Amino acid sequence: MTLLLISIVFILPVVAIASYQHYKISKQPVYNAKETLLNYEIIGSEKTNLFCYTV
Repeated sequence: MTLLLISIVFILPVVAIASYQHYKISKQPVYNAKETLLNYEIIGSEKTNLFCYTV
């Protein structure tokens, strides 16, 4: 009974989350460096470049 409870509380949620993350990654489009947008912009002059992350 204790092993069943431990399995339900700890192991099954981890497996469910990992399975969902694997599913999301497998359904993404193929990476193409020429068409894929970056998630940051370079701000500033040559000496003081800053990376501004956008969401």
